[in-house]
Amino acid sequence: MTEVRTLPALLDERARLTPNRLAFASDRERVTWRELSDRAGALAMGLTEVGLSPGDSAAVMGQTTGEWALADLGILCAGGVSVGVYPNLTPKQVAHLVNDSGAKVAFAGSQEELAVLVEAKRECPRLETLIGWGTAEHLGSQVLDYSTLLDRGRVLESAHPDKLERLKKSRGPDDVALVIYTSGTTGVPKGAMLSHWNCVFEVRSATPLLPPGMEREETVSFLPMAHVAEHVISHYGRISTGTGTRYVGSLASEKVLAALAKSRPTMFGSVPRIFEKAYATVRSRVAEASPAKRAVFGWAERVGRQVSRSAREGQPAPLPLLAQRFVADKLVLKRVRQAFGGRVKLFISGAARIEPEILEFFHAAGMLVLEVYGQTECTGVCTANSAERFRFGTVGLPLPGVEVRLASDGEVLVHGDNVFQGYLNLPEATKEALDAGAWLHTGDVGEIDRDGFLTITDRKKNLIVTAGGKKVAPAAIETLVATEPAVAATLVVGEGRPYITALIALDLEEARSAAGLPDAPVDVLARHGAIRERVRQAIERANSNLARFERVRRYLILPTELSIARGELTPTLKVRRRAVEERLGAEIEALYANPAGAEVENVASADR
Repeated sequence: MTEVRTLPALLDERARLTPNRLAFASDRERVTWRELSDRAGALAMGLTEVGLSPGDSAAVMGQTTGEWALADLGILCAGGVSVGVYPNLTPKQVAHLVNDSGAKVAFAGSQEELAVLVEAKRECPRLETLIGWGTAEHLGSQVLDYSTLLDRGRVLESAHPDKLERLKKSRGPDDVALVIYTSGTTGVPKGAMLSHWNCVFEVRSATPLLPPGMEREETVSFLPMAHVAEHVISHYGRISTGTGTRYVGSLASEKVLAALAKSRPTMFGSVPRIFEKAYATVRSRVAEASPAKRAVFGWAERVGRQVSRSAREGQPAPLPLLAQRFVADKLVLKRVRQAFGGRVKLFISGAARIEPEILEFFHAAGMLVLEVYGQTECTGVCTANSAERFRFGTVGLPLPGVEVRLASDGEVLVHGDNVFQGYLNLPEATKEALDAGAWLHTGDVGEIDRDGFLTITDRKKNLIVTAGGKKVAPAAIETLVATEPAVAATLVVGEGRPYITALIALDLEEARSAAGLPDAPVDVLARHGAIRERVRQAIERANSNLARFERVRRYLILPTELSIARGELTPTLKVRRRAVEERLGAEIEALYANPAGAEVENVASADR
């Protein structure tokens, strides 16, 4: 650890250490660390002119771009509190977050996001200034131009050269730097308060887990900046390590893949879905290949997996096997890497579990996927696999300086300087999350093996107890079904019921591709023979890996998509179980009460 204990000081340190290295790139520009630091300072000065004082909150709403990152740093350098807002929220939801955080200033990028902010502002008496970084035609009379604010800030900085340094030092390590709102899977989102030291400790603690020389690496950024993973672990983590990035500015898969091909990153972080879809796509293409090509692929994969297994067991692979691996790489495995740009060495994955078979496949192809675990309340990550010590199927070991233990009921408890300051305006909820010893009660249930590696089994509140008294962790079943790319989400049901059932939501893009119907609505796809067969096979595969009492006996392919607007999905696309179960109560009852009903899919062979 250095003496750096606040986020503005972290940025200053990076600008001093590697001033001319790449901080970020986009389709429009390349920005060095010195340039980023200078812009953040100018923006901070501009924010003081529109009334932002140290301790005031400012919100940022938009896609993941350099402007989002700069707005965040400008707020912090002005002594403010940065509040991330997801760009897909409704005006009512935005108004709640703005009012709850007390934001006086709000940034937004696109015309649509600015329109949402303008409407939300009517219900936000403390919100004084809207700032837009879109093009000129996107900005109405109520919105201040981002570039104009930067120019004003530069003038102020020249006129008052000492003021910026005073602003940066106006907040200490224990002062709140961020309010990050939880996804709200069980209700209204709560604002988790993270201090400057929470964030600096987190990224400094995680840095030794990465390979050396990270300042020479490049990544891509596309996950929502309003989420703790991208905001703290990626954004501030890159400042700590000096890693450059390319901002994609979109979650659309085609834009992400295009960015990967263009920037050819050496590492990046993602949610499990991208790896699951990539794995399923490879499997699908191999199945359609000629028998000879399938045989070559199968041989290459087996060789790669054998080398992977030797590495994980700490044993050198025999020379004949390494020779085969060289040939397998030339013929097959390098093509898997090329789908991610061809240079990727390391992936970081969190938010949900990935099947170990998929992790081993990527490792066999020369790409290591490291699973990590955490939540907003512990500043993003509390346990992680590292490049030197990893175990597939686990979320790794506690970060240096962090303690992890299990309560008597298996709940994961966390203690350390990364544990948050509490929930904004919610003292009772804070008391539930933090006990008297400052241990964070995560709400997750896990297991710790004899070497200290943690495995998360499910959310404590999600555990299902069937009518027969069997405890079932739905997340494990849902992860198995998710290996089918046509499935966007699975909701396992069975509390107090005689057996397990599931609701299946389709991935519209993948399902249309699989059915060969590029414009088909979801209700047509749900009835399509090819889609029904793919889902049936996914259920069969999942059931083959489950105990008898865990197996999905009946399921329904939903004729509608799950929706953020209806409250069925969080902004990070997690399923809100309670909302889905309430809306689809009749369909769930039919899975149990109408076994011969036409709307209910019949599944595993044991049920026929």
